[in-house]
Amino acid sequence: MRPMRALLVAVLIAGCGGPSGPSGADGGGPDFAAPIDLATAGDLAVADLAAPDLAVADLAVADVASPADLAPPPDLVAPADLASPDLAPPPDLAPPPDLAPPPDLAPPPDLAPPPDLTMGPPQLWWSPGSVAWGAWPVGAAVPEAIELENRGTGDLHVAGVTLAGPNQADFLLSGQFPTTIAPGGNTAFSITFQPTAVGARSAYATVKSDDPTNPQVRILLEGTGK
Repeated sequence: MRPMRALLVAVLIAGCGGPSGPSGADGGGPDFAAPIDLATAGDLAVADLAAPDLAVADLAVADVASPADLAPPPDLVAPADLASPDLAPPPDLAPPPDLAPPPDLAPPPDLAPPPDLTMGPPQLWWSPGSVAWGAWPVGAAVPEAIELENRGTGDLHVAGVTLAGPNQADFLLSGQFPTTIAPGGNTAFSITFQPTAVGARSAYATVKSDDPTNPQVRILLEGTGK
């Protein structure tokens, strides 16, 4: 512990200074005790060290200005009102010139309807299905018309009409063949009953065409001679 006491005393002495230092009698500072012999300082107790007689009043306090003594900041000049320049209104724009109406365009020419590309098979329809003349005097001539119609979607080609049967000579055919019947079209031919004898007379007419379902149609013919 003694080496530590000696070191502490030396530090205190060096910090306080001696009589001839800047804090001595010539400097107006307080009186300090005489320097301690470092050789014997080891035997001293800390209580033996006399603190210098320092008065609190001897410490001069620097005059510190109060916050109120501070001058207010200079008045800031308000920014000048920025006046927007008066903008002149845009000039009046003249209306666009009147545009002449487009010339009248002639309507497109009437176009022919496109050909029917959905043509299918023809279909023969006939009326009546059979013909009965009844009783007529021998030698009388009584005509009867038979109609042919194409109810298909393709052209119907009629090759002709023929007569056959037991009394074929009592029936006379009149018509123009071959012929073509367009879809939805029709034609007719005539058969005349002219009995050559008394009694029942019969025969049949056969119509030949390119109808895929009914290529040959037989029509019964009946009459009576009196």
